[in-house]
Amino acid sequence: MNLDNFYFFTGNSNAGKSTMVHLLAQKYDGIECGENYHDNYDEPLAPLQMAVNRFFERPDKEKQFLYQLMMEEPDPQAALDNYRKGLELICSQESYDEYLNCGFEVNIRDDKLGLEGTMALIEKKLSLEK
Repeated sequence: MNLDNFYFFTGNSNAGKSTMVHLLAQKYDGIECGENYHDNYDEPLAPLQMAVNRFFERPDKEKQFLYQLMMEEPDPQAALDNYRKGLELICSQESYDEYLNCGFEVNIRDDKLGLEGTMALIEKKLSLEK
């Protein structure tokens, strides 16, 4: 199996992994394996509070399903707060630092770059050309 053009994107929630994989697959006629597939790595990271506080702002079906379930609870805000506490444990500073020092190329999400700027940054780091 030739894995010369095989890339893995991992990172914390809200880092932009799925969006970048989708856009790269479209632009370079690639195959988008989608969520939770694990050669070449890119490690996008979102700032810690973004990973926790903006988790449910995404249209992902599974995230919206969980959000709707919490909205049906007697105290929806308490349910959201409890879930966010769990996210804080998963997206801890220790976990974040582990990504930062993993030895692979790490990109920290910067909303100022926008999609085009982030895409250009990743294309450059992965030496991609169209």
